[in-house]
Amino acid sequence: MRFCFDLDNTLVSYPTKYGDYSTVEPKVKNIQLVRELHRAGHYIIIQTARRMKTHKSNIGAVIADIGRITLETLAKFDIPYDELLFGKPYADVYVDDLAIHALIDTTKEIGWSLDDTTHNIHNPKQVKGFISSRHFHTVQQLDNMIIKSSSIDCLQGEIYFYRNIPPSIRDLFPQLDRIETNKDAGISSIIMEKINGTTYSHLFTNLCLTEGRLLKFLSSLQRIHLSLPIETTALKPNIYANYSNKILSRYNQYIDTYVSIDEYFRKYSESSMISSAEFVDCIIQYFAEYESPKQGVLSSMIHGEPVFSNALLTPDSHV
Repeated sequence: MRFCFDLDNTLVSYPTKYGDYSTVEPKVKNIQLVRELHRAGHYIIIQTARRMKTHKSNIGAVIADIGRITLETLAKFDIPYDELLFGKPYADVYVDDLAIHALIDTTKEIGWSLDDTTHNIHNPKQVKGFISSRHFHTVQQLDNMIIKSSSIDCLQGEIYFYRNIPPSIRDLFPQLDRIETNKDAGISSIIMEKINGTTYSHLFTNLCLTEGRLLKFLSSLQRIHLSLPIETTALKPNIYANYSNKILSRYNQYIDTYVSIDEYFRKYSESSMISSAEFVDCIIQYFAEYESPKQGVLSSMIHGEPVFSNALLTPDSHV
């Protein structure tokens, strides 16, 4: 994705000495955000309106006046970029449908979780910029490969799937390189190709999830559900086990968390949100009505967790 950052009062402060741009201070959190986005492969553009008012929008005069000190500032604070644009029009107010306010919570607005392991010597291979993996999995990057490790029991289903992906949907998943198992340690690892792309979570939080991209996601999911496994089995699973019973079980398992969320929104939000218990009741009622006629259609293969953080859109628009 392409991210365009303003410079003054976004990545650095206004000059502490009026008119002297050598006296600006770094805005550490936003600079860290730029570094992580750049490190993750995103395209960074930095623009500035410095001296545009002074030189009456003469960009040549602007660069002659402020170009060198601006480049020195970017180098001094280790701010990476792919493009640097002088000549942003001077204005009192900027109105833009894609704008994010830099003085609120830039990372939250963009939908990016800053990496708190940047200086963690115990986890030097943590994949920067990834949405955090589950606590019982570790995900690392090695060159152009992703290594996903966990206990043998936790990964056995996923390992089976990667070894038996139907040819008709193989293009929807990373190519498997190999499986490694350390029986003494009780650990298995899936080594697969690294897919370069943008998660649907980031597309959604950045208001970039178009109708076409959503349909592409749903069509890919439908391909999975319509595919046939390489090996067939005579076993007929209870296809209703994943609905009301499982939802209620999960809700009760994490009820303390849901109660805390309810209390938070009651205290800090003015919206009239229904409680988690009421919401779960609505879902349970819906699925109970679905399960009752026993007319569900068995799909030989389903995606167990088709959430946006698990889906990538590649630069050539492939899911």
